[in-house]
Amino acid sequence: MRELYEATRQGLRLTKRYGQRVHYMGIGKHLSVYNATPPLWLRVKGKMCRVSVGRVDHRDDWAHSRIMFFERKTATEYVLIDNAPVFYGEDPSVTTVGDEIVLFSVNVAAIAKDRHLFRTEIRRADDVMRLWECWRSIPGKDNRITPIDNGTRIAVMIRPQGGEAGRGKMAYIELDSLDDLCADTLRATTIIEIPNADDTWVGSNELHNLVKKDQIGILAHGAFENNTSTLKLKTYFIFFAWLDRKNLKIVDIEPLALREDFPASDTKTPALCNVAFGTGLVIPLKPSREYTELYAGIGDLIQAFVPIHNPKIVGLYD
Repeated sequence: MRELYEATRQGLRLTKRYGQRVHYMGIGKHLSVYNATPPLWLRVKGKMCRVSVGRVDHRDDWAHSRIMFFERKTATEYVLIDNAPVFYGEDPSVTTVGDEIVLFSVNVAAIAKDRHLFRTEIRRADDVMRLWECWRSIPGKDNRITPIDNGTRIAVMIRPQGGEAGRGKMAYIELDSLDDLCADTLRATTIIEIPNADDTWVGSNELHNLVKKDQIGILAHGAFENNTSTLKLKTYFIFFAWLDRKNLKIVDIEPLALREDFPASDTKTPALCNVAFGTGLVIPLKPSREYTELYAGIGDLIQAFVPIHNPKIVGLYD
């Protein structure tokens, strides 16, 4: 991963470096929104709207992050949805399975100094306004799903830690239904090996069902720490990987973006100054095929997007 990062810095990515910050309105000026989903068509109060689900907190109180729902007004402006659910959590992701909205968010519990327990809470409903209750929780964070086989089954990517997984690797399984998604079934996942990733940790951010290739597309992050005399600087960068469903091997990897590709901004802490946490892609429809929008949380403080001109990503579903 460090080699991929350094190669990416030398210009392997096809990014124009003119990303834009996304602004979220309807909340206090002292609050930050970041690690938010790209705009998705979801049912809200019976009507289809373009919705972004974000992590909201005060920069000095990250331990009390909340999940909130915003409606897109322009490319860079979103407004809080009145009376929509609000609950504690971090780093949301949303998938639609049939007519259901499936929302993942991370619950964090401190178990010792500098040690935390992560669980992913799952909410299911046919309307955003009914996503109040947690349906089930599963271990860990960076867990993602996508429907496969004409929507009859689901692909699941999780991020185990410890043992063979080290600080964090991706692991994959296919399940017959969303109801099968639980801690017991996830014990049967297969670790997905990423080349040259032993000194880093990786996690999935969004899954894509690439039917024509019988592959799973993985928007993912690679991360590592650089120790300095005063603090541990964290680096997160964004890449895309193609997973063969038959042999569970990564067949291609494409670097997408670094922190420097997004707008300049402050960060929550100095140690997070080089963090770009990808949250999703907006794939263009034909004939508008110039670029794909990549959304990301930056420095645990702001949300932004950048155009990706990589033809492999623009034509992802071809």
